[in-house]
Amino acid sequence: MYPQDARAWLTEAFSRGRTGLGNTLVFDAQGQAVVHAPEGVSCLLWIPDHDARWHLYASLKEIDPRSDGHFLAMALALNLQAVLMQGTHIGLNPETRQLLLHRVVTIDKATLDAPKTLRHFIGRCVHLRDELGKAIVSAAASSKPEPPGAFHPSLSFRQRFA
Repeated sequence: MYPQDARAWLTEAFSRGRTGLGNTLVFDAQGQAVVHAPEGVSCLLWIPDHDARWHLYASLKEIDPRSDGHFLAMALALNLQAVLMQGTHIGLNPETRQLLLHRVVTIDKATLDAPKTLRHFIGRCVHLRDELGKAIVSAAASSKPEPPGAFHPSLSFRQRFA
């Protein structure tokens, strides 16, 4: 499928009113669209010109990598938990200091339920935001100095997210 066809198909899939989103899907010249969910999550949807796959992005939290390095390391370590992450990945945009949730979806018109996929992605984002927020509070409450290079947080993300 060509990227232009994928964008048109995705726009049509969202025009049927099954998303529960307040805005319609409109792609710009770069193949990007923004969707605002009632849960307070804004998603960047992107289908690049060179690739007919659907990229979904949402901000989890703004951080300062210099002062939040330990938290960033713990959040990125979640990427190693494939079952937990359910096809999503966490990354950092250093320009905006945004910790982002990302997912790539192959567009198959016969099997892809695009609104359901987006709702699931938004749900994952809300869940991870809540849990990461709890992790920050818990880590701040029990912070104690650790030797350089140590990675054994007082809060286990694996336990918290399981």
